[in-house]
Amino acid sequence: MKVVFLDIDGVLVTEHYLLQLERNRDSWRDKQGHAHFCPRCLANFELLIKQTGAKVVLSSTWRFYLADTVGVPEFFKSRGVKFEIFDVTPRFRSSSKKISEYPTRGEEIQSWLAIYPEVTKYCILDDDPRILPEQQPYWVRTSFRYGFTKSKLEQALKILTD
Repeated sequence: MKVVFLDIDGVLVTEHYLLQLERNRDSWRDKQGHAHFCPRCLANFELLIKQTGAKVVLSSTWRFYLADTVGVPEFFKSRGVKFEIFDVTPRFRSSSKKISEYPTRGEEIQSWLAIYPEVTKYCILDDDPRILPEQQPYWVRTSFRYGFTKSKLEQALKILTD
C-alpha cells in the first residue's frame, strides 16, 4: 500500500493564494472559518493521488479541529476534492505545556506506520521540518508561500513510483 501523509497549511493552503483572495476582496475563509485551498496546489495533489493510487493520511493539525467540528471525511467531501481521507495520524496527549515537548510530526507518522506494516511506499508532504532522520528520503518539503507546486509534485511522484 502506498501512502501520502498530508499536511494542509503550506501544502494546500498557501500564503500566495490567500493574499490573492484578499487583493480581490474575496474571503479567504469558508463558512466554517477554514482557509480555502489553493486550486493549483489541490490540482497537483489530486494528480499525485490519481497517478499513484496512494491512500491519503491526514497528518495536519487540522485533524484536531475538523474532528471536533464537521468531521474529517465530511470536510473534504464538502470541498469537492477528488480523493478520500483513508485515516489520520494518532493524536498524542502531552501533559506538558511546553510546545517543545509535544510529539513531532515525524513521531506521529512513525506511530501510524507501526500500525500499518503493509505500507510499501510513503511520502510526507509538509512544510514542518520536524520529521525523523530516517524519514528524510520520503519527505517533500513544501513552503507556506507556494505550497504543493509542480516541482514538488514531481518529487513526490519519484518517491512513490521509483
